[in-house]
Amino acid sequence: MTKKPATRHRDAVAALADIPDATERARAAGEMTDAMRETAPEVARVRQEAIQAMRAESLSYRKIGELLGIHFTRVKQLEAGESTGKWKKAASKPTEDTAPTEEAPQPDA
Repeated sequence: MTKKPATRHRDAVAALADIPDATERARAAGEMTDAMRETAPEVARVRQEAIQAMRAESLSYRKIGELLGIHFTRVKQLEAGESTGKWKKAASKPTEDTAPTEEAPQPDA
């Protein structure tokens, strides 16, 4: 039996903890974070198109919401391509590489 995509994703996240070398574990976690950030818009597009297809089949917002386990107003938002902006916010947060650093005070010359 094939695992659902979310289950495979969770398994991959759990596998990070099993990487014995801390450097490799941190590097792999960073790569996974980057991949999630990069693919989130595509995942959102796939979901939007699926909802639009369900609407084209004359399913109501309420019925789609029941099928997906979300509120019908959220279905309307997703159909329209509206986002909570979580991934945009996450993508715009400074990382260690991009965060400003404090420089040590310089002695007066």
